[in-house]
Amino acid sequence: MPRRRLPVRLRLRKARADRAAIWVILDGEKEISTRAGADAVQTAQEALEEYLASRHRPPAGEPNPASLLVAEVIATYLREHAPKSRSADWIGHTAEPILEWRGDKPLSAVRGEYCRMYVSWRTAQRIKEL
Repeated sequence: MPRRRLPVRLRLRKARADRAAIWVILDGEKEISTRAGADAVQTAQEALEEYLASRHRPPAGEPNPASLLVAEVIATYLREHAPKSRSADWIGHTAEPILEWRGDKPLSAVRGEYCRMYVSWRTAQRIKEL
């Protein structure tokens, strides 16, 4: 049985003799450099937000909610609305856990029970310190 694919995430690559520590984006087998050093967490998070927004393109036309993924809707929101908002950083920050939770699910799955399950999952997490 194949391993379950982990969500796209940031990881700090440790320093080696030939290079300093650097933040990278892990997406399955791919590793994408953020070009952000260990102390540039905000820059790394912005690079992750840009990567997630560029990764998904919704189908053209009037799609059925069952054919759209939650990640596609969030990517469109991040690409088209967030840059024009005064709270773009906050929007990107809040989108990340939603994508981790169920970005691979169809939009038609978003119902009341689904939202309540997300709130339970999210509030049970520890706050990450930067």
